[in-house]
Amino acid sequence: MKFNPVFALVLFVSGMPLASIAEDSASLYAVEVLVFKNLHSITENDEYLVDEDGNNSDTPNIENALIPQNMPKDNSELTAAAEKMQASGDYEILSHQRWLQNVDIKTETQPIRIATSKEITPSLDGAITFFISRFLHLDIDLALSDNASSFLSSDTVSNSYRIKDTRRIKTAEINFFDHPNFGVLVEVIQLKNP
Repeated sequence: MKFNPVFALVLFVSGMPLASIAEDSASLYAVEVLVFKNLHSITENDEYLVDEDGNNSDTPNIENALIPQNMPKDNSELTAAAEKMQASGDYEILSHQRWLQNVDIKTETQPIRIATSKEITPSLDGAITFFISRFLHLDIDLALSDNASSFLSSDTVSNSYRIKDTRRIKTAEINFFDHPNFGVLVEVIQLKNP
């Protein structure tokens, strides 16, 4: 059988995504998340989480979500951003988290819970899932309430907002997810394998 360069090229190219996924899933990633509230926002009625009757229309699914254990690094880009935002007086930092994880397909990945304590106003709760399909993705599902009571309870709450988005991301870039009332900055760094 003669060597066919076109056939060899097709085999090589078709194997690249699978090898890339296998390589990515074996890698360890640092995920850093900064959630902030815009103190000067003006929100239209259609931006609220509650429906027209004042009931919670949809809330983030936090079932099986893990709580991150690592603190953000003092010298990270998001730490510097948080310091500038606080100094401006235009933003309130709601959560700044960092954790390490391997990446897997979405159905095999546990979400990470992002929340403020129930006594703090505003109240933030939800989850972020970092996963791979063909490329790396972030699934953000966070809700913010201006009341200290949790919007996940059966009580009616006013002024609750939500960011729900799934997006393809690249590592070593700051990704921005926004809403008129609050926003999320996420940076994912691929760490070297041991």
